Amino acid sequence: MMNTKRIRTIQLIKHATKFQFNKHLTGLCYRYYSTSLEKSLVNQTALITGGSKGIGLSIAKKLSSRGCNCVLLSRNDKVLAKSILELCLINNLQHHSFIAYDLNDLKNIETKIVDPIFTDFTNVSILINCAGKSQASLLPFTSIDDICSLVNINLTSAMILTKFFIRNFLKERKNRKNNGEIPLNIINISSILAQDQYSIRGTSIYSTTKLGILGFTKNVTQDIKRDNIRCNVILPSFVKETEIGSTVNEELLKEQGIKTVTLEDVANKVINVIDKDMNGETIIV
Repeated sequence: MMNTKRIRTIQLIKHATKFQFNKHLTGLCYRYYSTSLEKSLVNQTALITGGSKGIGLSIAKKLSSRGCNCVLLSRNDKVLAKSILELCLINNLQHHSFIAYDLNDLKNIETKIVDPIFTDFTNVSILINCAGKSQASLLPFTSIDDICSLVNINLTSAMILTKFFIRNFLKERKNRKNNGEIPLNIINISSILAQDQYSIRGTSIYSTTKLGILGFTKNVTQDIKRDNIRCNVILPSFVKETEIGSTVNEELLKEQGIKTVTLEDVANKVINVIDKDMNGETIIV
């Protein structure tokens, strides 16, 4: 039986101590929000998988600075509990939550993740598929369990979440629970390794799953063209602050002409995609 734990947390009025602890950060959020009014995300809700650290957490910080309610998802509830305190709060209605869940458990994604989010929040309108398992082993020495886990976490779980988010979004719109003017933005985080011209030794399964995310995004847009649903894919280059980025030899990257980018670069690109109402696009960072 999969052990899952869902916690609603940090609402501005109820947790004054935590707010004071993050006073400097929250002040920055106010200034950011007051000078970045391209698209307010107040009262909208986002699920960010892989949201406890790295690219996922960086994206969540940016979304929360626009007023978005953020639900972080990863396996480690202790890390999630700390990470959620880094998110911005710009008004007394904004709140964030987290779900501790192992995305290898594909069968319970709907009941343990999707249903609770659409029940507890209004205007669930952003899905960031950012969960990722890295690989640093040659295929002959990669276990079958690791191969299955790489595919489950990096690819299959994103497909399943996308399926249920689209279905619930359309259902809420039909029942008039969702403001018809708010689109559903699905952003899949792939990798520069999804491109044919790049390859790194020891990442064969990882790279294949990221190629799968790229192909999935391109094709799913054909299913949702007229439903106010947007699906885009971002291909970040190597980010040193991430698990896979920290293990790759920089000289090897230079040989292939692969640059490194920052967490901020990727998070800013996600915001840019949402602001510009893009659909079916492949964005390289």
